[in-house]
Amino acid sequence: MHLHTLKRRVAEGLASHGPLIEAHIRAVTGAGGFGGIEGVFAEAVLNAHKLHGEGPETERPLNAVGLSQEYEGREAGRLDCFLPSSRTGIEYKAVRMPRSKPSPEYDAGQLLADYRRLNNPEVLRHAYMVVFVWGPLADDTKSAGGLYRAFHNQMFVDCRLARPLKSNGIYEGPEVQRLGWQEAWALATPPSHAAAVRKGSVGAVIFSVV
Repeated sequence: MHLHTLKRRVAEGLASHGPLIEAHIRAVTGAGGFGGIEGVFAEAVLNAHKLHGEGPETERPLNAVGLSQEYEGREAGRLDCFLPSSRTGIEYKAVRMPRSKPSPEYDAGQLLADYRRLNNPEVLRHAYMVVFVWGPLADDTKSAGGLYRAFHNQMFVDCRLARPLKSNGIYEGPEVQRLGWQEAWALATPPSHAAAVRKGSVGAVIFSVV
């Protein structure tokens, strides 16, 4: 599945499930939690895939697809979404912006590990990270391009802050360079390897890995 097609699927999912997603976020955060936020976003996109006959498979074991775990200290793992017809792998993550946890490792580190996991062109024809964005930043941005710029710059700050804290180089490896998080982003248009969607008070940033 090409990037522009996945962008349409994400946009369709957020448009059709936006009120449900926003209501879930209000309910769980109002109770002091964050449970199920990624799942309600992913379900919206899953339904969009199904409507177009994509036949998505969810939570496939990594070794069943031919991928390996890249989180330090873990061996097993699952791929969030796999589209067999196009050999497309997708990892989802929901991020509150600005982040509510103090450590930059919470978002940047996980995303970079996902990138490493998906970066296997011998196994996948296409691979993407879909980052669902919610919180004040998503609510305040006026366009999809503005959402991308704000998200990118937060990742740039997180990676810069985390570099002195890590010895394994995950924040300074080729993934940071490919994503462009080694420098700030000033343009309103995402680069060619990325796309952004904004619907209501939520949005998504999509990164092509393969």
